[in-house]
Amino acid sequence: MVKDTNNLLPITVEKHKRILIVGVTPNKQYFESLETLRSEMQNKGHEVTLRHNVQYEADGWEDKYSEGYDLIIWALNRFPQRPFGGMDFYGDECFSIWGALCDRKAETIIVSLASPYHYNAYFLQADVFINTFSYVKESQKALAKALVGEIPFNTKSPVKLVFNMPLPEFIDG
Repeated sequence: MVKDTNNLLPITVEKHKRILIVGVTPNKQYFESLETLRSEMQNKGHEVTLRHNVQYEADGWEDKYSEGYDLIIWALNRFPQRPFGGMDFYGDECFSIWGALCDRKAETIIVSLASPYHYNAYFLQADVFINTFSYVKESQKALAKALVGEIPFNTKSPVKLVFNMPLPEFIDG
């Protein structure tokens, strides 16, 4: 648990019956791996929909993806490209991040299933941010248990994260 500003967690079926999980990931393999998280949350009594990225541009900037959901879990599943490559987000993933940061119609949880540094790079202003460090089934099952309060979150990060980073100052001129 990196951050839970508004004490959203643990979530309950009574308050968060309908959940949308948006897989923010570049490929089908990483997206399909999120079926474990969807299934685990469904088994805990939630109605869960899994969607790959939010594509505002393709949907004419009228995407109403969050309507009807009590909670959106943005599952960041981005790894270095083989044999090498960055951890940055591109294309449709960027639109998804924009959605995660701007849409406040439903309560939001951001989960990085890969790089713990996504928090520093993109989500300093997120209200709830969780690092799992891995997208394997065991990590997703533990995440589901922690989300509903069956097990506690670890709140000590094994990597150094920047908190309360000041926004850059703009120079006129």
